[in-house]
Amino acid sequence: MSNSTILNNLPGIAYRAKNDRDWTMSFVSQGCLALTGYPPAELINSKTIAWAQLIHPADQEAVWEEAQYALQTGASFSLTYRIITAVNQEKWVWEQGQGVYAADGTVLAVVGFITDITERMITQQMLERRVAERTRELTTLRELSYSIASTLELEPLLLLILDKLKEVVDYSGSAIQMLHKDVMVMRASRRPDALAAEVKVNYQ
Repeated sequence: MSNSTILNNLPGIAYRAKNDRDWTMSFVSQGCLALTGYPPAELINSKTIAWAQLIHPADQEAVWEEAQYALQTGASFSLTYRIITAVNQEKWVWEQGQGVYAADGTVLAVVGFITDITERMITQQMLERRVAERTRELTTLRELSYSIASTLELEPLLLLILDKLKEVVDYSGSAIQMLHKDVMVMRASRRPDALAAEVKVNYQ
């Protein structure tokens, strides 16, 4: 199998670029079309669009600064950032790159590989949201337990319970009733129409 065939079968882009603000490509593998929606010829020498223009505006400066820091120290770099494709789709990519240097240390070119990690990032973000939600729920329950232990008056405590409950389950209305002589008496409510309501309980 030839080197060109291997490059074209990679799940991403192998590239060679100038170390300029446009990241002007002199070589881009065939994976460019699947990743960006542009065929390689459209990016080579920035014929239609420069790689830098594909980078999400919010990420452009960070990508440039991180890559330049690594190139100035002779190190390789690993970057995670977003791109905007030809059909205006946002994707997350991971890039591994390094410099090609002249004898005097001048950066002649940058070579590397860029691949799509959108699914992995979406999964990670979902997990982070779930962890944050669970942490918030546990924090609310812990605060409620402290309040129960420190509050002596019943009705303020019941209202506090309803308020804390809303932080975990966003309700439109809620109430706490207590049984008193076969009658359910409303003791606390966060519904304006439920104050002082009484409901007869039929046990038969």
